[in-house]
Amino acid sequence: MTVIDRRLFDLVASADTAAVWDAPSDALLSWQLHPRWADRPVTPLEGAVAARGIAQGARAAAQQFGFPVRARAQRINGFLYVTAQPAFASPGEREDQLASALEALGAAGATLGERWVRELRPEVERYLAGWRSFDLRAASLAALIGHFDETLRRLDRVWEILFAVGLPASMLRATFADEYARLFGVDAAEEAASLLEGLEGPELATERAFARLSRAAAASSAVRDALRWRADHEWIEALGGSEAGREFLAELQSFLERHGRRGDRGRLVEAPGWIENPRPVLLRLRERLLAPQPEEEDVGAALDDERCRLLEELSERLTAFGRPVETHLNRLLRAAQRMAQLEQEAELWVLQRCMFEVRQVIVELGRRFADAGALADARDVVFLDLREIRLTAKGLPDVDQRDRVARRKAELRYCSDLRPAAALGEPGDDPVSRVLGLLFAAVPAAPPMSARATGR
Repeated sequence: MTVIDRRLFDLVASADTAAVWDAPSDALLSWQLHPRWADRPVTPLEGAVAARGIAQGARAAAQQFGFPVRARAQRINGFLYVTAQPAFASPGEREDQLASALEALGAAGATLGERWVRELRPEVERYLAGWRSFDLRAASLAALIGHFDETLRRLDRVWEILFAVGLPASMLRATFADEYARLFGVDAAEEAASLLEGLEGPELATERAFARLSRAAAASSAVRDALRWRADHEWIEALGGSEAGREFLAELQSFLERHGRRGDRGRLVEAPGWIENPRPVLLRLRERLLAPQPEEEDVGAALDDERCRLLEELSERLTAFGRPVETHLNRLLRAAQRMAQLEQEAELWVLQRCMFEVRQVIVELGRRFADAGALADARDVVFLDLREIRLTAKGLPDVDQRDRVARRKAELRYCSDLRPAAALGEPGDDPVSRVLGLLFAAVPAAPPMSARATGR
């Protein structure tokens, strides 16, 4: 992990701020705090999985689309930063190489929906089936190490798939945003983004399912009393003590089976999934019961109403530009909306469902490490990176990682008090960096539901 001057995190950093880097050349790059992990520092494991995925996805996209870019991520004072640098063959070939890459991205976007349904999603489903069919507890250590190696190969591939969807989709969204700004000014960027929000997709489906669960909790006095007045570690036992509570637990389990294979607060592998530990879901239910808010029949209604209002205004404003411009922008808008939905679905399958299964493999290795005395607690495996996990597994029972983990826990506590700068260095202003910046920014800091959950 790169460690830099603590003062850097209390100001807008510039490229010449004193820093200690893993490699001196890193100080010359532009680094952006990744919004998905911006709320708090990440563990070495989380950082390693994200950095590996981003590098592999960007590398594969560069090969697939001829996209002239090098992208990677690393932990800096515990926070995850990304950098995306153009990699043109030569300055003289810049325009031709970029034009060719953008043309390839546009062509990919035209058939991306069909390719996702027919080819990419079924491939991800096969990987998920492979993970779920492997008996982690029954496997020998040698078999588990082999499964871990296979997990890393699948990890690389699903990130390639995520970028194969995300990069063309981001380009189409960027094209719409640019055209909108050209017509209505750069200050209209928020309006353009609002036209792509609240669309039908996995996150809205999760919110609607949670709203149904919330109404079921509010309808039962036994459930209300258990969640309102009992300590959180007593919730499950208290709910199991009444018929209404048991019925609610069945509804909760159904919700978790469908929506719970995801890390809390947007984390990939360092945090338990809701189905492993439903506390974040129950905490949010409790918040609603303690401070009830008027519940909309349709969770997405407000966003949908706002989008409809903006569409009506847009239609009126476009009349001044003539029919060809109106037709062109509406076509771009429809394409950008389809891409936004497709990105969200790809993130569901890769960043939630696949990463949940990756976590299960690592959790089992952590259990083996704790049993062998290599860790004080199985949960401490998140303080090792992927390479260290494999070396520990191969070296059992003659490996002890407890001192390393203790140091890293102290480091993470220190980093938790820091306020990270949004960017290190000057942001790139070339088309390549802009499209990749949009891709990274497309992943929310946390899914809508877990963003409101309290506790860790």
